[in-house]
Amino acid sequence: IGSGSTASHTFSSTGSKTIQLTVTNGARDSETASISVDVYQAPNADISGPTDVTVNKGYSWDGRNSNGASSYNWNIGSGSTASHSFSSAGSKTIRLTVTNGAGDSDTEELGVTAYQAPNADISGPAEGEIGQTLNFDGRESNGASNGYNWNIGSGSTASTSYSNSGDKTVELTVTNGAGDSDRTTHSVYILEPASFSVGITNTNSPVEPGQNLD
Repeated sequence: IGSGSTASHTFSSTGSKTIQLTVTNGARDSETASISVDVYQAPNADISGPTDVTVNKGYSWDGRNSNGASSYNWNIGSGSTASHSFSSAGSKTIRLTVTNGAGDSDTEELGVTAYQAPNADISGPAEGEIGQTLNFDGRESNGASNGYNWNIGSGSTASTSYSNSGDKTVELTVTNGAGDSDRTTHSVYILEPASFSVGITNTNSPVEPGQNLD
């Protein structure tokens, strides 16, 4: 690989290599020694896995696409893959360091956002009348960062009226940023409108001005 009392070399391929040195004295006597060298691929860490997760739900990340990895070291576990659940919402970091047989290492980080678990909640009237506008509120729901989906409308609140009486069901599904959802229902009973009748009896009796009618 060179000449002189020391020598340097870069290997272009992996595998077992042999370094050989021959020394010669002034009488041209010589002796040869050799040493075996294992050449490893340069490490390159690679993480695949979700970047949006739900709090207190287990997820897995995969480091098997990393190159030159004789060992894997995660900040959430060990092995070529790692699993973890986060106990709080917010921005998180998954970190993987891979090391080859020569002791060289490489690190990659993956940003992850943890969202609150969704929990749908409806507040609103339990009964109403035909044709009456009824308002329902979903703002007490938790983890609805990716929206509200009603069977009567959209948004954090919704309104509707019914054209016939009986039991009705209002449905709300809320979804968080990780795509997890929760659904709840609210029962409403719709009544017929109240009706009144007024009767007047004509007695054909004369009425004086200012007279009270009982």
